[in-house]
Amino acid sequence: MEKYISSNDGFELLDRLMGKIQANNYHATQKMLDTAWSEWIQLKSVNDKVAEYTSKDLIRKEIADDIPTYRNYSDHKDLISFCVCSEYFTDDANFNELIVVVEKRWLFNLIKETQNLKTDSEVRKFLQEEYTSEESKEWYDEAILNSKIVSISFN
Repeated sequence: MEKYISSNDGFELLDRLMGKIQANNYHATQKMLDTAWSEWIQLKSVNDKVAEYTSKDLIRKEIADDIPTYRNYSDHKDLISFCVCSEYFTDDANFNELIVVVEKRWLFNLIKETQNLKTDSEVRKFLQEEYTSEESKEWYDEAILNSKIVSISFN
């Protein structure tokens, strides 16, 4: 069975070999070629890399699949984002945080209600200085329940 490797990995190895040959007055030694060959056979196949990448991305896929489709684009004027730490989803995530974009008015109203705040400026200050990761996870859960997530991004 043939082994397919990424062109970037193969080029990097061959580039190193050519550098060694050039440094040796354009003469390749058997040792250089044997070393290059042993490195070549150690390269991961594209299929192995895809399998590794896919298994790590299952967490991202599960998160994205849980988010209902957002359909209210004409109902609001402003959007706002907040971050949810990856630890709230799993210990072995391949991202640090989930950036969640929601309707600004909805989030401000939710924060006013849960934090007993009255004005938008109090909410803004709370968002800039006070909110915790636990609160952002609660907002995320509420946003899913109310179909308020416009977009997500993994950071």
